[in-house]
Amino acid sequence: MRSFFIFLIFFSIGAFALVSDVQLKEKYKDWLVYTASEDGEKVCYIVSYPKKKSEHYTTNRKPYVMVSYVDRKADEVSVTSGFQYDKEPVALNIDKKIKYTLPIIQGSFAWAEHTKIDQDLILKMKQGLSMVVNGKAKTVTIDDTYSLLGFQKAYQKMHDLCHTK
Repeated sequence: MRSFFIFLIFFSIGAFALVSDVQLKEKYKDWLVYTASEDGEKVCYIVSYPKKKSEHYTTNRKPYVMVSYVDRKADEVSVTSGFQYDKEPVALNIDKKIKYTLPIIQGSFAWAEHTKIDQDLILKMKQGLSMVVNGKAKTVTIDDTYSLLGFQKAYQKMHDLCHTK
């Protein structure tokens, strides 16, 4: 699973040669649905960018939330602030009442520790309106606010595109 995200890290900076045919398939309000080919295999993911960026925003910082299709039984949520995170977990807050932490930190990316957490988080994202991603980088706290409008339809489209029968 993590190898897919290494692909995405490189994809986000445009440096990975084995990824090809990246295509924007659909846009559902604030969420984009993509497909690509990695080593001949189809990969699908959805991405959203913050509606409100932390005061520490710079043009070099490119934050986003992504959900990737891993297989029929699992999808994976990842976030990046565009900064190198400290080692403490990144917090997600859906509609100012439902909180999750992403304790797996690799540079500027964070993930959940278990598939079950991803499943729960995705369910709450489908039901929510907004999500705040809170992370710490050196001496600053980053709070980026994302819209969840369109998430449910984008998520379903991702599955429709990548779910092979």
